Amino acid sequence: MGQFPFLVDTIYYKGIFQIVRAVYDHTLGLLPVPMVYVLFLILVWVIARILDNIWKQITRKEVNVIQKITASIIAVVNPLGYIIFAFYALWGWNYQRTSFEQRMEFTEIKPDTIALYRETLEVMEVLYEQRMGILDDSMHFEQELLPTNMESELREVQEKLISSWGEPTTGRVRIRKLRPSGILLRISTSGVYIPFVCEGHVDAGLHTLQFPFTMAHEMAHGYGYTDEGVCNFVGFLTCLQSEDKVLNYSGLLGYWRYQLSHLRTHAPYSYNMIRRQMPDAIRMDLNDIADQMDKYPDLFPKVRNAVYDSYLKSHGVKSGIANYNDIVRLVAQYKQSGEVLDF
Repeated sequence: MGQFPFLVDTIYYKGIFQIVRAVYDHTLGLLPVPMVYVLFLILVWVIARILDNIWKQITRKEVNVIQKITASIIAVVNPLGYIIFAFYALWGWNYQRTSFEQRMEFTEIKPDTIALYRETLEVMEVLYEQRMGILDDSMHFEQELLPTNMESELREVQEKLISSWGEPTTGRVRIRKLRPSGILLRISTSGVYIPFVCEGHVDAGLHTLQFPFTMAHEMAHGYGYTDEGVCNFVGFLTCLQSEDKVLNYSGLLGYWRYQLSHLRTHAPYSYNMIRRQMPDAIRMDLNDIADQMDKYPDLFPKVRNAVYDSYLKSHGVKSGIANYNDIVRLVAQYKQSGEVLDF
C-alpha cells in the first residue's frame, strides 16, 4: 500500500474508510457505553480460545511432537492474522496516504529558534489575556468550566476545518472517557484511538485543561489522520476555531507547551528566559497539570516509549515518538502558506 499512496487516498481513505466510519458511527457509535470495554471482553475470550486450542493440540496422543508444535503455532498465528488485517482495513492503511504537507501544499522551512522564541513570547501574552477573560489569576480551572456538549462542539468545528481542506468527514467520531482514572496515564499516554472500535479515548484522570486539546487530537485520528504531529496540529486548530473560550485556551496552551518543549531542547537559554517571564497564573496552570499527572506515575515509561517509537517508525513516521513536536513546524508552515491564526 505504501508504494501507491494515490490509490490509498482515493480507494481506501475516500472509499472504504468512509464506509467504515458511516456504518460504525450510526450503529455502535450511538451507544452510551464505550465499546472498548466490550472489546476487552472479546479479547479475553479470544485468548481463552487460543489457550484452549493449544492445550488440545499438545494433549493429542495420535500425533508426534513436531505436529503438536506446528498446530499450536497455527492456533496462535491464525487469530493474529485476523487482528492484523482488521487493524489495517479499519484504519491502519491511512498511514500510507500522501503526506499531510503535500496535500496542504506546504513548503519546507528551516527551524529558526529566534523566531520561535519571539512567537512563544507572543503566544504567552495571548494566553494570559485569554485566561483573564475566563478566570481571575488566583483561581484554578475546574471541570465545571468545560462545556457540557464539548464532544459535539469539537466535532462540529473539526468537521468544518477538515471539509475546508477538501477532505471527507463521513460519520461522527466518538471520544470516550476511559476509567478507572490513570489507566492510560500510567503508560505515558493521555489518549488513544482504537481502530477495532473506531473510537477515540481520553483518560478520565486528565486535568481539566488537557481534555479539549486531547479530545480534539484523538478525534483527528478518527477522521483518518495518523501522524501524531498532524493530529496535534488539527486538534490545536479545532480548539482555536471554537467559540468556547475554555476550548480556545486549552488548544493554545497545548500548542504553547510544545513550543516550550522545542525551545528547551534546541535553545535552553531562550527557554529559561521564557520561564522567568511567565505570568503567575499560567505558571499555576502548568503546575496544576503537573500535579494532576503526578497522581498517576508512569509504569515502565522507557519500554512504552521504545515500543511506540518502533511502531511509528515501522509505519513511515521517520521521527518516531518525537513526531508529536511537529506541531511547531506545521503551524509555522501553515502561517507561511498565507493562513492567519486568530488567537
